[in-house]
Amino acid sequence: MKNPALADKIQPHRARFAHCLAANSGENSGPGSEQHLYIRMADTDHRRDNGQMKELVLGGTRSGKSLYAEELAKKSGLEVVYIATALGEDDAMRKRIRRHKKRRPDEWELIEEPYFIGRVINERASQNTCLIVDCLTLWASNLIHKKDRFCMRTERGALIKAIDRTPGHVILVSNETNLGLVPMDSMAHEYCDFVGLLHQQLGEMCERVTFVVAGIPVPVKR
Repeated sequence: MKNPALADKIQPHRARFAHCLAANSGENSGPGSEQHLYIRMADTDHRRDNGQMKELVLGGTRSGKSLYAEELAKKSGLEVVYIATALGEDDAMRKRIRRHKKRRPDEWELIEEPYFIGRVINERASQNTCLIVDCLTLWASNLIHKKDRFCMRTERGALIKAIDRTPGHVILVSNETNLGLVPMDSMAHEYCDFVGLLHQQLGEMCERVTFVVAGIPVPVKR
């Protein structure tokens, strides 16, 4: 390629594509490998037992996605367990956490877990329970800032397996971060890759996907 700068930008995408081809051909398929931790969309089994419902609610910042997810939980008629992933590390985030807590019903159980949400889903999911995870993008940010790639892969795999296997109603809330330009910063690029691939996996697995825009829920998958 004549343009070295453009070649440098394209090379990581070629590498990821080659990796996907290798995974689908059966290479590197042992425990802990990328193929082992990713669930290929074409092979996802959508057969669910009665009473199971998995929903993915996406939206931008302040789009109303959390409020919409909370309304879904109220209408479910089930016992609600709210899994919050935020770390209150600054005044702005602590204020936001207080605002979310104030509007939620007192009878809802709150579990604050910034890292190991797959384990919590496995432990608390039941036919009589509605779980809300809010939100996946903060969870992803927490993992990436740990700078432990093995932990990132392991916890993403644990979440995917938990969603695939657990009974009851699970509502996953996440920011759609990848509608703009590809970031040049390496950590931001890694974050967008992580979240984008996660959304693709969950979008294929969930029975319902909703994109909230300006407080209006737009059905994506039903």
